[in-house]
Amino acid sequence: MNSEQALIEIHSHINELRKDVKEVMLNGCAKREGDLQLISDVKDDVVELRSWMKGIFYTSLVTCLGIIAFMVKAFIVPLLFH
Repeated sequence: MNSEQALIEIHSHINELRKDVKEVMLNGCAKREGDLQLISDVKDDVVELRSWMKGIFYTSLVTCLGIIAFMVKAFIVPLLFH
């Protein structure tokens, strides 16, 4: 193999390496951007779920207080005034 053929081979290998690096960079960045978008979507869903769960908690708390008030009115108040 003479030096000219060696240079041509090295040049072709460098071009292939550049293509590989470019593909990894583009696909890697796209994957990273997709991961960041997915994380953002999950964060938004968790915030929405949190507000929904807060609503359920407060509704349950009000219902519980209503049941306790009913039990006090139904059982304790008649005993106190009897």
